[in-house]
Amino acid sequence: MAVTVWQDALNIIAQESGLEPAEIIETDDTAFLTLGINQILATAILAHLRGPRGEPLPRDIFDQKPTVGAFRRFYETPIHLDIAPVAAPAPPKLKRVPSSSVPLSIVLQNNPASSRHTVFLLPDGSGSAMAYANLPPVHPAVCIVGMNSPYLRDAGSYRCSVEDLASQWVREVYRRQPRGPYIVGGWSAGGYYSYEVAKRLLQDGHAVAKLILIDSPCRTVFESLSMDVVNYLSSRNLMGNWGSPEMPEWLVQHFRSTLAAVGKYRPRPIDSAGNMQTYIIWSRDGVLDQDALARSGLDTSVKVSRFLLQGKDDLGPNGWDDLLPSKDMAIATQSGTHFTMINKPHVAQMSDLLRDAVIGIGSDRQAHWQRVSQS
Repeated sequence: MAVTVWQDALNIIAQESGLEPAEIIETDDTAFLTLGINQILATAILAHLRGPRGEPLPRDIFDQKPTVGAFRRFYETPIHLDIAPVAAPAPPKLKRVPSSSVPLSIVLQNNPASSRHTVFLLPDGSGSAMAYANLPPVHPAVCIVGMNSPYLRDAGSYRCSVEDLASQWVREVYRRQPRGPYIVGGWSAGGYYSYEVAKRLLQDGHAVAKLILIDSPCRTVFESLSMDVVNYLSSRNLMGNWGSPEMPEWLVQHFRSTLAAVGKYRPRPIDSAGNMQTYIIWSRDGVLDQDALARSGLDTSVKVSRFLLQGKDDLGPNGWDDLLPSKDMAIATQSGTHFTMINKPHVAQMSDLLRDAVIGIGSDRQAHWQRVSQS
C-alpha cells in the first residue's frame, strides 16, 4: 500500500512539474528546489496531491519535506488500514508537459460561504494564483480567492488583450459570487487585470466596493516591463516567488505572453464607479542600487525599469488618479522590492494592509495610510 501511494504521489509531482519520475528519484538527497519545484509549482502540485491516508496536505509540506527522500519516507511510513491490498496499477505514461487541468480560481484563505468578505486577487505575470500563497491570514471574516490564468499551461494560446482576459475572469467571479458588492485586487500585472475586472463588473451594473492595486505601475505613465529585466533578475535569483534561476519553460512563456499583452494595453478611464474605494500599495525598496543598475546593462532610460528596480521617488497615485473617478484614494507603502514584497517576511505587512483595505483602517492604523484627494 505504501509503495502504491508513493508511486501515485510521484506520478502527480512528475505530471505537474513536467519531469520524469526517474529524474525526481535519482537521489534521495535531491532538493525539490533544485528540480525547479518552487512555491508556485508546489502549490499547483498540492491542488492534486493527497497524503498517504488521503488527507489534504499542508501548504508548506515541501518546506517540511524539502528533499525527495524525506517526501518518499513520509509516504512509505506503514499505514494500518482495514482494506485488502490491491495490485499497484501501472504508472501512466507521462509527457514532459505540465497538466492543463488548472482551475480558474483557488480558495487560499477561509470559506467563501461563511466569510463576510471575499477578495478576488488577480495574478501577476506568472498567471498563477500561487503568487499569493505566502500571504498570512488576513482576517477570520475575509476569504481570499486567487485567480489563475486560463492560459497558465498553454501560454502560446494567450494572444488576447488584457481586457478580453479580464472578461474570462469576470465569469469566474460571477460563478463564485453571483452578486456584489465585489472586492478585487492584484499585484504587478494583476493590478491591470483587477482594474479591468472592476470596470467590467461596474459596466454590468454591479457594485464594486474596493479596488486594491499592489505595486502596479499605471500604463498611462509607465511602459511595459521588458523581458530582458525578467531574464536578468531570474538568472540572479532576484525574483522572489520563483526561487530558482531556472524557471519552468511554461512559466517563462506565460511571462512573455503577459508582457506582450501589457505592451499593447492602453487603459481607459472608468466613467462611474459608484462608491468604489481605491487602495494603492507600493513597495519601498529597490532591487538594485544605482551602481548595480548601471552595471546590469539594462536600459535605464525606461521609466518602469527605474521605478521597479531602483526604488520609487513618487509614492503617490502615479497615474491611477487619472483613470478613476473616485474623489479620494488611500495609499500605503510596505517593505520589500517589487518582487519580494509578496514573500516572507515582507508579505506580513501586505496582509495587514489588505485587512485595512477590506475591514477598515482603524485608528491605530491611520499612520500607515495617506489619503489623496483629487481636485
